[in-house]
Amino acid sequence: MKTTITKLAICMMLFMFSMQGLLNAQTIYTINIGGVSRQYCLYLPSGLPAGAPLVIYFPGYTGNIQTDYNGFKFNQVADTFKFAMCYAQDAGSPSSWNCYAPVSKTPNDTGFIRQLARYLQTTYNLSVTNTFCTGASNGGDMVSLMSFAEQNVFKAVALMEGCTCYGDRTSYPTPKPMPYMMIHATNDGTTYWAGDPNWPYYGVMNNIKWWCNINGCKDSIVSPTFSTADPANPLTVIKYGGGTAPVWLYKVTGGCHCFPSGGSGYFNGAHAIWKFFQQNLAISTEVATIEDNTQVQVNVFPNPVNGGELSIVGDADLTEVGVFNLMGQKIDQILVNNTTAKLNTTSYSKGIYLLKISTKDGIINKRIVVE
Repeated sequence: MKTTITKLAICMMLFMFSMQGLLNAQTIYTINIGGVSRQYCLYLPSGLPAGAPLVIYFPGYTGNIQTDYNGFKFNQVADTFKFAMCYAQDAGSPSSWNCYAPVSKTPNDTGFIRQLARYLQTTYNLSVTNTFCTGASNGGDMVSLMSFAEQNVFKAVALMEGCTCYGDRTSYPTPKPMPYMMIHATNDGTTYWAGDPNWPYYGVMNNIKWWCNINGCKDSIVSPTFSTADPANPLTVIKYGGGTAPVWLYKVTGGCHCFPSGGSGYFNGAHAIWKFFQQNLAISTEVATIEDNTQVQVNVFPNPVNGGELSIVGDADLTEVGVFNLMGQKIDQILVNNTTAKLNTTSYSKGIYLLKISTKDGIINKRIVVE
C-alpha cells in the first residue's frame, strides 16, 4: 500500500512539474511563407500602445528561439520601454540562416523576415516605421544582410558578434544610410575581430569605417572605459555621428564569442541595443515635418530626463510648449510668457517625445528622452 501511495505521489509530482513547465513555456507560432511553415516566438508587454515599435531577433548557429526567449534580457527591456519583441527561427539544418550574399533561393530567409515583419505590424497594430532587427553570431550575420537587402523594412540594425561578408557589399553596392551598431569582443575566436579572408568576411573596424562613410559620419565620441561582469574584459563605447545616421561600436577588450544580451554576457547588451534603437525612433510624419522656422536658440535639460522636471530655456520669450508622442498625439501642453519654462514629466511613460516650442518669432523642435 505504501509503495502504491509513493508511486502515486511521485506521479502527481511529475505531473505538476510537467504542467508548470507547460505553463512557463513560450508558445511557438507558425506562419506559412511561400508554402513553407516558419516559426517564431512573440513577446507583447502589458499596456503595449498602438503603433509601438517592433524588434525582431535572429538566433545564432544551432540557436533556438525558446532558449533565447527565456535566456536573453530583451523581454525585460520591452516591459520597461513598451515595444514588441519577436524571436524568428531559421529553417536551416543544422539551424542557421541563409544569409551569405549572393543568397541561394532556398530557404528564402530574407523573404520570410520581410513578410513576418509585415504580418506582425498588421496583426498587432505595430509601427511600420519603427521596426528594428538584432541578432547574435550567425544571427548577427543575418542582421548584416538585412542592413543591405531590407532597408525598407528596418529602421536600424544591431549586430552581436556578427560580421559582414564580402558578398553583402558586392551584391548591394549602394545602400542608403542606416543607423548601425556592432557589439564585438576583440578576442572572439569564432567571428574574428580582424575578419577572415578565407571565409570571407570583413573585420569589425573595416565594417565600422565603411558604414561611417555611407552615413557621412564626421566625428566620434569615445566613452571612458567601463567595467564589465569580467574585470579583465573592459568595455569601450565609440559613437560616430555628425552625418545622416549614427554608427555605434561597443568594443569589449579581450573577451570571447559571448552574447551580452544573455545572463552570461559581459554587460546588459539588450538594454544597450534598445538605447541605440530608441535614439533612432521616427516620430509620426505629420509632427516630424513641422520644421524649425526661427533663429531663437532654445536649450532643454536634463536630457534624458528621469521622470522629473525638464527645464526649457530660450534667448527670447516662449509662448507655448506642446509635447507629442511617437504616434504624433499631443499628450501635454503648457502656456508660457517668459524665456524659461518647466515641464513636469512625472506622468510620462518612458520613451521618446517631441517638443514643439513656440515663440513670438516661430517654432523650434526638440526631441527628449524620458527614462
